[in-house]
Amino acid sequence: MKRNNFWWILFSVATASVMILGACKPAGPATPSPAELAQQVASTQMAKATEMAIATLVQRVTELSAPTATPMPTATPMPTPTPEPTAAVTGAAATTPTTAAANPANNQPIGESPKAWSNDGKCYFQMQYLGDVNYPPDSVVNAGTPFIKTWKVKNTGTCAWEDGIHNVDLHFEGGNQMSGAPVQDMHPSAVYPGDVVEVSIKLAAPPTSGTYTGYWMPLADGSIRFGYGDKNQYSLALRIVVP
Repeated sequence: MKRNNFWWILFSVATASVMILGACKPAGPATPSPAELAQQVASTQMAKATEMAIATLVQRVTELSAPTATPMPTATPMPTPTPEPTAAVTGAAATTPTTAAANPANNQPIGESPKAWSNDGKCYFQMQYLGDVNYPPDSVVNAGTPFIKTWKVKNTGTCAWEDGIHNVDLHFEGGNQMSGAPVQDMHPSAVYPGDVVEVSIKLAAPPTSGTYTGYWMPLADGSIRFGYGDKNQYSLALRIVVP
């Protein structure tokens, strides 16, 4: 009898344990309904679409905020200046201004309108001033002293400066004549287009102290005045100081 009671008690304890364990086991996840599944799918799709839209917007904003590279302009090479010939020094110290503005003594327009073409219209006269060979501006010359003023020029026209064809002389235009003849031969030999020559006139310093300037203009065929400059408007000039 005692043995039967033992097995009965053991069976009761085991059954109670199984029931207790079954009660303590967590409930499994509930199976969603079809409506809930559809709602979950729609929410997932909307989240994905929103994520993609935000990524696209961020990429576009980044592109717009990046500065656009502006191409730098191509540098234009500066023209290489053509060196002017160096004036030879004879007599007083020489200077080699290359423009009228560089030498105030030479910045003197002629009194009449310059002419370029020859009387027959077949060629034109033009000159480039290359510098003072001697007696640069403000050279000191004693009173009454004879001297020869020389300039360097280039025939940049198409007419030859040649006696018997186109006679070219230096004609006194203004200032102080300094005892020089009003018309003096510009060059003893022919000067062809492109030639560089030295042209001279004979003068003498005035007898009293002071600063003196004289202007001399090439005169072709006795009537055609031409100087240098963009309009042939400047004459050859000199300026001396008599102490």
